[in-house]
Formats: sequence, structure tokens, C-alpha cells
Amino acid sequence: MSPKADRYDLVVIGAGINGAAIAREAALAGLAPLLLDQHDVGGATSAASTRLIHGGLRYLEHGELTLVRESLLERERLLELAPHLVRPLEMYLPLYRGGARKPWQIRIGLWLYDALSRGKSLPGHRWLDREALLRALPGLDGAQLRGGAR
Repeated sequence: MSPKADRYDLVVIGAGINGAAIAREAALAGLAPLLLDQHDVGGATSAASTRLIHGGLRYLEHGELTLVRESLLERERLLELAPHLVRPLEMYLPLYRGGARKPWQIRIGLWLYDALSRGKSLPGHRWLDREALLRALPGLDGAQLRGGAR
């Protein structure tokens, strides 16, 4: 079946994450989008996709607070709009002696991240001592482990 040009308000070329999002937003706005891709939808989005929807914690390291906030808002939106596709996953951040970042840096970063996350549905971070972290993650290497965050 070939699409007829007069049936569409918008043509989006590329069905990766951005193209799919643009087509979706256009449809929500009442437009009739045509989404085209040379292969499958999302087929070349990333060869190493983790399939994780994150809140942008890593962007803090580069001082990109606006991007962190946008990521958190989008994560919250996906949790609300697609609960059948998106579910929270606990993540752990172990801290080792001699690590690239000092514990105080991680504490400040996580505090700031929680502050940017205020009003969201997911809980903030929680500090775990060495023993609690090893109980939570029994296969974790305990040598030089200080503790960490969840």
C-alpha cells in the first residue's frame, strides 16, 4: 500500500527515538504524521542500547542541570503514560577506596539529583554501609569496598 500525500500533515524521516517521538507528539496534537524509515522502527537507534530510561544522573558530572531536569521529567512522563512498558529498577553505586570520585562528591551529586527530582514518583537515594551493600549484592567484590548508594 502506498501512502497518499494528501492524507498526511507531516512526514517524519527516520524512525529512531527522535523520529518516533516527533511522530507521536504530532499525532497527540491532532496531526496525521507519516513515519518513514529505511528499515524497522528503532532498528538503528543504538547497537548497544541498555533499554534503560534514566533520569540523567551522569549529566550532573558535566553541570548539565537543565538536561538532568528534562531527563527526569521525561522519565516521569513515561512512567505515567506507559506503565506497561516502563518499570522502576533499583540501581546501586558501590564506592571503593581509591575510586575515581570521592565519597563527598558522590554525596553532593546524589543530593543535587534528589533535589532536582522533587515531586517525582520514585524515591530518592539511600546510603548503604559496606555490610548492607554486600547483603544487597552478594556477588560484589568486598575488597576495598566502603559502602555505596541505592
